[in-house]
Amino acid sequence: MDQVANAHIAGLLFGAGQQEQTSVETDGRNLINKTIAYRNAGATALK
Repeated sequence: MDQVANAHIAGLLFGAGQQEQTSVETDGRNLINKTIAYRNAGATALK
């Protein structure tokens, strides 16, 4: 994430590339929970 911030990227988008892949709606809140935990742990500051 430090490399992303250093590249001045303000956001990343995640989603299934194909229909049979896991999506936010079908992953049991895994992506949401990991994102919240990452933010609560301090995350990476925007530069």
